This record gives sequence, structure tokens and C-alpha cells, in this order.
Amino acid sequence: MRCAVQSVRRCGIPHWGRPVLATNGFAQRCGPGQEVRGMAHSDASSGCSGRAADKLQRGEPVAFNVEGQLASWKSLFEKPPLVVAGSFNPLHEGHLAMAEAARAKVEQVSGTRPGVLFEIAVKNADKGNINHQALADRVRQFRGKFPVVLSPFTLFVEKARAFAGCRFVVGYDTIVRILDHKYYTKEYSVSDVLRDVDACGCSFVVAGRNDADGTFRTWKHVRDPPKAYEHLFLPLEEADFAVNISSTEIRRKLAASTPGVGGL
Repeated sequence: MRCAVQSVRRCGIPHWGRPVLATNGFAQRCGPGQEVRGMAHSDASSGCSGRAADKLQRGEPVAFNVEGQLASWKSLFEKPPLVVAGSFNPLHEGHLAMAEAARAKVEQVSGTRPGVLFEIAVKNADKGNINHQALADRVRQFRGKFPVVLSPFTLFVEKARAFAGCRFVVGYDTIVRILDHKYYTKEYSVSDVLRDVDACGCSFVVAGRNDADGTFRTWKHVRDPPKAYEHLFLPLEEADFAVNISSTEIRRKLAASTPGVGGL
């Protein structure tokens, strides 16, 4: 791992031990390549009640295994997983395909097939907070598919400190926002953020998307990419992943087909 000793301490990079396989079938249902360790704990089907809400209020991430039970996210993997960040409103096949494409790409370049952890930020720098019922609904979408973590972190530098050593899987639009100077100050610039992300051993897998004019936009279309930190960005090209599904369009169709519902 690239972190210096002081960066390891600051980022809280975990020690990834050998897995202790679950005995209740979780390991078998977790999917190929998913490395599972001892799981816990109480059922958390309500998504954001009780212990979960308390942890979020304390600024701690809250993870659920594939059975919808509370768990420590570090306990679910032998090695740092891919963290697929998004709102998942709703979760759809494009998200799942992107995760698998990113997993295949990382395996291709590293020789190791990583696990996958989906991450939902309870608030968004552009969209504000998500209410508890909506969070519970979104968590339930992942049951039987992948582990999911609710995080109180708005910025990716915060996510990097919390999920040290992980690769974040993001779409083209997200990486453009991450590199947008309007979110930063002279005292803490884009380069400063990427330096800190790098120090935490984190990086990005960038999935492309089709633009309105049909252009498939990926990392090579990013304006003025930071040359000193290009090693942090692993692009998924069109041949790797090209699924044109819009969560917004899905919500619009669902609302239109449900009498008396103006949106989800």
C-alpha cells in the first residue's frame, strides 16, 4: 500500500485478516469473488432505526450484510473492497452491471478479484439529506445481492479516510463533480484533496456514460485532468461497460404508472 506510516495512522487503514466464513449460508449467497468474514449482528430491516440512526448521528458509517443485518463493513471482506458510491434511487441493473464491470477491470489490472460494497451517503453535497424511510427502502433493495453501507460522508476525501485502501467506483458525472473547482477553496484545492485520497491508499474506477448527442464520455473527456494524480483513475471504456439506464427516468415512469403518486 502506498501510504506512509503517518498517513496510515491518519486514514485508519485496517488490518485485513483471514476470513471466518459465516455458517448460515451468507457466504454461499454473497456472489463470486466476495470474501466474507465473521458477520453480525442484529436484524436491521428498518434500515435506519435504533443503533443505526445513533451511529450515523455520531458520524459513523452503518453497514448491512446481504441478509439485511447490521455488520461492521470491515468484517465482511478479507481485503479492501470496491466501494460503489451512489444514491441508488432506485437500484437498477445498470448499477449492478457497473459493479461487475469494475470488479472485472480491477482483476484484469491487479490479478485480484475484489469484493464489492455499495455505499449510500445519507446526505449529498448537491441534493441535501435523505429521510430515514427512504434510506430504509434503499437498503432493502440490496438484500440478497450485495452488502451496503450508509455513510455520513459528503465529500470523497472524507470517504477515503473512512474507507482507506478501497477503490471507489463512480460514474463520469460524479468524477467531473469531484474535480470541479467550485467545491474547493484556495486553502484546500482539488490537488490537495487528491493528495489526501492518495495518502489513504484510495483511488477511483470511472465508468463512462452516453451523452445526449450519443458520445460515450469517460476519463479521456475530463477537462484538465490532474496530471500528477492520473494514477488514481482507472477508466472503464465503452467495451468494458456501456449501459444507458437512468434512475431519474425510472422514477418518472414509476410515478406516471402509479395513480396519485407524483414522484418517489
